Amino acid sequence: MNEEVEEVVVTTQKFHPMQEELVDILCAKTGSDDRSFFRVMIAYKFAEMSTNMRATVAYAGTTGIPTNMYALDLAPSGYSKNASMNLLEKNIFRGFKQSFMDTAMKEITDINHNMLAADLEVIMGIEASEALRKIQKEYTSLPKYLYSFGSSTPEGFKAMRAKLSMSGIGATSNVIDEIGSNLEGSQETMTVQLEAYDMGDSKQKLIKVDSNSDMRGSVPSNLFAFGTQSKLLDGCSVEKRFFDMLETGYARRFIVGFVESSHRGTELTPEEIYDSVMNPLVDTKLVLYNKQFEKLADISKYNQEFTMSKDVTIKLMGYRLECDKRADALKEHEEILKAVIKHSYWRALKIAGAYAFVDELSEITEDIIDNAIALCEDGIRAFSALMKREKPYVRLAKYISDIDKKVTQVDLIEDLVFYRGSESQKREMMNLAVAYGYSNNIIIKRTIKDEIEFLEGERLKEVDINNLSCSWSKDITEGYKLGSSKFHNLHQLVSGDGFHYCAHNFTDGYRKKDNAIKGFDLLILDVDSGLHIDICKTLLKDYTYLISTTKRHQTTGHGDRFRIIMPMSHRLELDADEYSRFMQNVFDWLPFDSDEQTKDISRKWQSHKGDYWYNTGKQIDVLPFIPDTPKETTYKNRSNKYTGVENLQRWFLINVKEDEYGRNNMCRDYALALFDDGMSSDNIRHSVHSFNDKLNEPLSQSELESTVMKTVIRKEIEREG
Repeated sequence: MNEEVEEVVVTTQKFHPMQEELVDILCAKTGSDDRSFFRVMIAYKFAEMSTNMRATVAYAGTTGIPTNMYALDLAPSGYSKNASMNLLEKNIFRGFKQSFMDTAMKEITDINHNMLAADLEVIMGIEASEALRKIQKEYTSLPKYLYSFGSSTPEGFKAMRAKLSMSGIGATSNVIDEIGSNLEGSQETMTVQLEAYDMGDSKQKLIKVDSNSDMRGSVPSNLFAFGTQSKLLDGCSVEKRFFDMLETGYARRFIVGFVESSHRGTELTPEEIYDSVMNPLVDTKLVLYNKQFEKLADISKYNQEFTMSKDVTIKLMGYRLECDKRADALKEHEEILKAVIKHSYWRALKIAGAYAFVDELSEITEDIIDNAIALCEDGIRAFSALMKREKPYVRLAKYISDIDKKVTQVDLIEDLVFYRGSESQKREMMNLAVAYGYSNNIIIKRTIKDEIEFLEGERLKEVDINNLSCSWSKDITEGYKLGSSKFHNLHQLVSGDGFHYCAHNFTDGYRKKDNAIKGFDLLILDVDSGLHIDICKTLLKDYTYLISTTKRHQTTGHGDRFRIIMPMSHRLELDADEYSRFMQNVFDWLPFDSDEQTKDISRKWQSHKGDYWYNTGKQIDVLPFIPDTPKETTYKNRSNKYTGVENLQRWFLINVKEDEYGRNNMCRDYALALFDDGMSSDNIRHSVHSFNDKLNEPLSQSELESTVMKTVIRKEIEREG
């Protein structure tokens, strides 16, 4: 990047001083503290004044570039959008509007009509008075001039432009309040406005009405669309229509203001807020600005063209090159944002002309270019935030997970303005919300009771292996208190003397089912089937665990008896019934038998001074075991594929992904688990071949024998020797 371009990037925060002072006034009057919305609104009012006085810009050999602005300003409900616009129109720009309508427009219109009449006199060979009468008749047949309008038909819009082309002064200013609600009704006119943006020109449409007068010169066009993002970005038809319009050209035309949340200066006291709103200095500034802008509606300010020096032109060209580089670096799917960035220089050029007009300059200076670039860069950031906004289905998922109760469809419709549309649209949004939660640690559980769907959600927190919680006591029933421990210190409790411990905590420390407090970090299992510890270690070698022997380990009539404690991937908050169903899913998943009495939420374990072993690996993913969730459904569907398959085989087939782990490694680990259980190589061969046949892409017989079985036979020889 050359020094010239770097300088452009550095100076992009130099906002226009007059604009910023007006932003200060709006912030003081409304109590809002996000400035981007107000910046765009005020810049639009500047462009509205400059285009009405037909100010233009000359750039790189092109003259007559209008200083118009198309703006999109979005903020949440309660942001004082209409109050701010009313304040600007009634207290700051009122003087300009009145003076423009009463004096400047009439004077210039009369001059322009006389010029048109003189041309008509020559062309038609009629008297001057007759020519003027014809011009004035045509003019009055066209719609009444409106300084700004909120809705129109395409024909009405074109007729207004024809009228202004005959006046030689004025601009069309389309101000659309609550754009989300009015987008459909405004779409046809906005489509016509697309072509009027760059140079103020538009193509005429042949229609059978007298108002379809020919354009007699270009007419600048302004557009200010504002409202709440919730209605515009509704996730349904309005949002789709809006993005279609962005793709067809509005993306490169819009300067955007975007406020994500309505925030007021909550750190202020009521007295401070009152003093800010009622500050007499602010009211004085309102009066001064109103008078200052009133002076701009003078015919001496009419039809100015602002030029730029070579250095200033080069600076803007440098910004254009920088924008091209940034746009080209974006991904292919970011076409809309590419258009926004690539054409930022053109928006900056136009707004620079409006700044020069309100500053009453004779040319565009370097500071003015910096001010314009600052606004456009702020607009790019706002547009990026708009594109990265939380989609409705994300907000739906977060709502369900945060509300801390079960909700029905009625609750969603009453509480969420974006949860609208047909049944199929709402169903699609819900499915997307569930899918989003699936990938973002939000569980959404659906249950049906009396034919009514209930939804309940929870945001899951990842378990910190260095801050695990469990409760313990010296008594079997009472005195349980919550403790925390690093995982690798947990043996001090498990293998201590005289402790009773639980995965859950209890109200008043009294251990019983009804007192169990939701929330646990640890999976605790008892294995008393005689399974050899080494087999368990082999099967769980990829997981983090603590294995400790229990009281009856290797006692007369018993084989290995031990406890497995595994830190979970996520902390879960389940009630007693959900916990029991959760644990049953865990038992069904395990490749060996485990004591199913441990699915009681108030289950306690007793410490024992035995042997213990730690293993470091991954924390067990417990999400597939949570009842009434999509992941449980996915897990069970996968598990049901192997109904009737021997338990150990099923565990490997379900839990190991062939593409990530390797088919050969899968077969080897399965064979070694059988070996650790004392099975002979001949029997292992039969089981491994059976297992291999169930893989999506089985290994060849020769590869199975030369790798997996070769390893088994070598180990068998070592064991026998």
